[in-house]
Amino acid sequence: MKPLILVAASVTAAPASAHSPYLLPNGFVLDKGGHVTVEASFSEHVFVPAVAMQSDDFHLVGPDGAAVALKPVMLRDLAVLER
Repeated sequence: MKPLILVAASVTAAPASAHSPYLLPNGFVLDKGGHVTVEASFSEHVFVPAVAMQSDDFHLVGPDGAAVALKPVMLRDLAVLER
């Protein structure tokens, strides 16, 4: 009886869905002197923004280890960071 209940429970159980965070840059290989724009959001589907990622501490860490503060442009569904 227990195995039948476990099978029935596993078949009828709903899958869990949650918003996953992501950072989407405009490019991965930049020329010297180029700029980077990053979209920061939470989403249930890959790269489809749903909820803006909010933080007081967005920053860029350069190859030398120095951190540069970034001020995001906040939209309803996403934050845009540019450097």
